[in-house]
Amino acid sequence: MAADQAAMRLRMQARQHAERRRFQERFRPFPGYEEWLRVEESPQAADEWRYRDHEDEIPARIVGDIRVDPDRRKDLRDFVAEIHGDRVAYHMAGRVSPAFVDRGDRIDVHDADDEAAILAALQLSAEKWGTFQVTGSEAYKARCACLAARYGFTITNPDLQDKIREEIARLAAQRGQSAGQIGRSADCTPKRSPRRLA
Repeated sequence: MAADQAAMRLRMQARQHAERRRFQERFRPFPGYEEWLRVEESPQAADEWRYRDHEDEIPARIVGDIRVDPDRRKDLRDFVAEIHGDRVAYHMAGRVSPAFVDRGDRIDVHDADDEAAILAALQLSAEKWGTFQVTGSEAYKARCACLAARYGFTITNPDLQDKIREEIARLAAQRGQSAGQIGRSADCTPKRSPRRLA
């Protein structure tokens, strides 16, 4: 039931995001000439206008046939739940082996290197318990702390509080960058130290 409720909340958030986007598109501010060309004519016409003094600098690009939302990351909605007695196994659609298993009083994460699986397990945990602790390797716990900072989960491990605060501060600084600068997206993949040759 917690998984259904969490998935429903995520679907509602996605629907609200889509509705907000539709309203923004419907009631847009008056565009500049380049933007007007891009919308009313074609991206190529807008680029020709933009680079009218530098014809050899028109950017090369590949355009897909469908729009893919770049903000959409895999999460609990992308996992299929299968009930096996007193436990529920969650696996990514199209895969056989479970990414994580809800055993009632705990959730065992089998794909501890897969950020989508960890995020989905954390979403389910937040829905079930609100606050919780994580156990596992240091790399796994650091990844959980990073995701907790990004998505607002409450992990109560005392040893992770500094890491969570640092990540929250880093994300706030990243959001505070001036407009026009492109910051790196938050990456919860642990950095590997270079191997030494013996």
